Amino acid sequence: MTTELLHKRQLTPAERSAVAEIARTAGTFDLGARSTFAETIIQSIAPGELSLELFNLFLPVEQIGLNDDIETVLQRGRFIARPMVEGASNFADNVFQASKRIFANEKLICGAKVSLGKLRSGDVRSIADIRRQLMTDLMTQIASNVFNKLTTIWNSTETPNNYLSATSLTKPNLDTLITALYDRGDVRAIIGTRRALRPLFEFAGYVTVGSTALAIPRQLQEYGDTGMVSAYNGIPVVVLPQVTNYVYPTQNNKLVRDDVVVIVNQDAGIIALRGEMEMQEHIETRVQPAEYWLHVWQRYGIVINARERVAIYHIV
Repeated sequence: MTTELLHKRQLTPAERSAVAEIARTAGTFDLGARSTFAETIIQSIAPGELSLELFNLFLPVEQIGLNDDIETVLQRGRFIARPMVEGASNFADNVFQASKRIFANEKLICGAKVSLGKLRSGDVRSIADIRRQLMTDLMTQIASNVFNKLTTIWNSTETPNNYLSATSLTKPNLDTLITALYDRGDVRAIIGTRRALRPLFEFAGYVTVGSTALAIPRQLQEYGDTGMVSAYNGIPVVVLPQVTNYVYPTQNNKLVRDDVVVIVNQDAGIIALRGEMEMQEHIETRVQPAEYWLHVWQRYGIVINARERVAIYHIV
């Protein structure tokens, strides 16, 4: 949804046409291309991007309505079959069912402003490019927030089985966590950044039989060709690109944790995007020349239905 506003009054049709013309012709994002209004070559260094599409491999991403909530029905599990005693009152299990309602109410917003003078001169990208970049940066931040929240659901004091802390990622430790999750179903994925998963890429090409390490040619070939592997013992490996919150010239903070590897089972939870991404733009006339302002925002949430189906490997 797009709402165009003006301080103290609405845009006139003529002003809307002027803004549309600026958006159409103000600049270009094509590397090496020339702006319509400026005779300078535009070069852009695009920061890394993180998409929620990667998360669909282990946590489904669902779009829900703006007024919808997520309800999970919890059941007791299986009814136990016991030897029958004839002529007696045999045991019966209680029927247990409870509902858990979750509200995906977290919100993130991105905003940008630019002088109309700069737009006309071609010193910045077009409005269409600014809009696309805001939307991309917003979803990148949501994706990094989701992963970082996922890494905090267990710690060393809450569970000895689903949390492990060590100075490095090793095959025996990783296998221990994976084995602990097998009782809860199939393991969907092993997730982390390339930096966190680098030791796995190296030992994934070998399997130990007794005291002998045997090579797995296909894994070694994949590692030699790409520097990564796509699976470990049949479990998909999801490599998250490291994203930096790069703001010229000083800010360069990492958005994705490099010190954690997460192992996720099936049916552990979902990621919810609540409503469509909303957008608001207006012309600010209290400064001269006037400025074009644009904001985009999104409601979202991560819902973990079964924490015991997630394991955390913390590298200290």
